[in-house]
Parts: sequence; structure tokens; C-alpha cells
Amino acid sequence: MSLRLRLIISFIIIASLVFIVGIVGIVSANRITSTSEIIIRRTSPSLTELAEIEAAGNAMRETAIHHAMFRRIGSPSIEDQEYAAAKQELETHLAELKEFTNDSNLYKAIEAAIPGYVSTTQNLIDVANRNADDTALFAATEAIEPAESAFSAAIEKALADAEAELKQNIQDTENAAGSAVTTNIISIVAVMVLYAPSLICRSLPPV
Repeated sequence: MSLRLRLIISFIIIASLVFIVGIVGIVSANRITSTSEIIIRRTSPSLTELAEIEAAGNAMRETAIHHAMFRRIGSPSIEDQEYAAAKQELETHLAELKEFTNDSNLYKAIEAAIPGYVSTTQNLIDVANRNADDTALFAATEAIEPAESAFSAAIEKALADAEAELKQNIQDTENAAGSAVTTNIISIVAVMVLYAPSLICRSLPPV
């Protein structure tokens, strides 16, 4: 076998090893992206349901207050029906949140805050339906504030916890995948470093 042919073969082998390193890097990067997307898809429903629960809670407060205002001025109101729909949505999304997540910490505080929030907002509607005076309506409206604060605080904490969990899961996945990529590349480069000189030396004619 001629020297030229030996060098060509050596170059092809080394180039193949370099190509393999590149393929390993690409495959590993795609795996990181795919795994991250899976984690996001699994965590996103929790974030979505929390946002829906928050929106339904806000709608309950607004419709209760609007109903009280309309009744106070003697105008017909369907806000109590809107309130009932918002309450049903809140209960539905809470049930779905429980279904999506295994972390009870995401919903326990919310679940605990809901009865007080429902009680005070429903009480405002009931007071308005009795055609109560301004003093009673004001007192019923003011009673909502502590319950709303507890509800909002529970939602905010749950959202923060869900977002932190999502970021941590993605970071852990990327770190694990990155370590695997580094290990594979180091292994292949080590083979190249050890094998290439020997291969080139064999390609050269004896002195």
C-alpha cells in the first residue's frame, strides 16, 4: 500500500471520528430540546389552571359588586347569574388543577381560601337582594377584602411555586443532558488523541 493511500485512509478515519463527535452533539442538543418541551407541556397546564382560577375569582368579586350596585339603584341585574357562572368555573378549574398536578402544595392554600371568598361574595349578593341600605352594603363589601387578600396570596404563591418548579426541572434536565454530551465528546476525543498518532505513524514508511 502506497504512502499516499495510507495517509488518505488515516485522514478519512480521523475525519469520521470528528463527524461522529458532531453528530453526538447534535443528537444530544435535540434530546435536550425535546425533553425541555415535554417538561413545559406537563407543567403548563398547572400554570394555565392557576391563571383561570385567578380570573374566575376576580370575576366573582366584580359581578357581586356590580349586582349590589344595580340593585341599590333599582335596576334589573343578571350579575348574580354571571357570579354563579364564575363560581362554577373556579370550581371546575380547581378540580382540573388537582388532576394535572401531583403537588398538593399548589392547590391546598387556594382550596382553603375559597370557602371564605365564596361566603363573603355570596353574602354581598344576598344583602343586595334584600334591598339593604348603604351601610349594610358597605359592610358586606368591606367584608370581602380580607377573604380576597387570602385568596390572591394563595394564587400568587402557587403561581410562583409552579414557575420555580418548571425552571428547576428544565435546568436539571439541561444539566444532566449537558453532562452526558460532555462525557460522550470527551470519550471520542480521547480515542482520537490516542489513536490518531498511532495511525499516522503506521502510515509512514519505516525509517
